[in-house]
Amino acid sequence: MDFADVCTVLGAHGGEAMTGAAVASGFGRARSAAERAVTSQLFENMDLSGAHAVLVNITSTSGIKLKELDEVMARVQFAAKDATVILAATFDESMGDAMRVTVVATGMKYLSPGYLSTGKSAGLV
Repeated sequence: MDFADVCTVLGAHGGEAMTGAAVASGFGRARSAAERAVTSQLFENMDLSGAHAVLVNITSTSGIKLKELDEVMARVQFAAKDATVILAATFDESMGDAMRVTVVATGMKYLSPGYLSTGKSAGLV
């Protein structure tokens, strides 16, 4: 991932940006981490299916399998069907058996009346 990827997701599509992240290990770690990242509480009041752009960063050891990358991307693309999706991978040997999936999305719609028309939460500063 580089600055151009971040600019593509944040700059070109404008609007609010939200992020979700999760870590999983063991059998099914890719599917589990991706599922938890796209259903993160940070996305709770957002409609990820309407995202214009999504940046996905997968952090794992260099032993990651192509099948695991496919599982993560399939889950993200299912959640954000019409979005431009950019994949980045980071190798961190200290992760051991764990995998972290971080999702940054822009262009979603708010679902909850708890959010003001400015897009800011009434409870957040």
